[in-house]
Amino acid sequence: MLRRVLPLLFLSCCHAPAAVPAPEPAVLVASIERELLENCAERLETRCPTPAPVRIAFAEKGIPGGYLGLTRRIGNHILIELDMSHAYQVELDTLIHEWAHAVVLDVKQRESHDAVWGVAFSWCYQAVHGPAPIEPIVPPSCGKN
Repeated sequence: MLRRVLPLLFLSCCHAPAAVPAPEPAVLVASIERELLENCAERLETRCPTPAPVRIAFAEKGIPGGYLGLTRRIGNHILIELDMSHAYQVELDTLIHEWAHAVVLDVKQRESHDAVWGVAFSWCYQAVHGPAPIEPIVPPSCGKN
């Protein structure tokens, strides 16, 4: 991220201020947080496969209903929506939580936060915060029924 931001800051210092304005500090922090979350999503994609490709929508003004995140299948992909109006750690924890839902999305006859989801969540958490596994983590009971 710094490679993209530094030239912009450098230009705003060296050229006429009207040419390229420096980003607001809050915007800069938000863009760095978003890039960190995208990097974590790439790590999850590699280590915790989902039954369909995942797209992430960053909701800057929250999600209707007050949810921190939502996961659902839309067509041939899975959409994860993240509420970006919270602290970074909350957003990261929500991404891991929602990715676990994506991993077990196609498992039939189960509750939203049951033991199957709990195992998927622990694997997703380990994928982000733990050492790199030798191969992708695939929950044995998460195949399609």
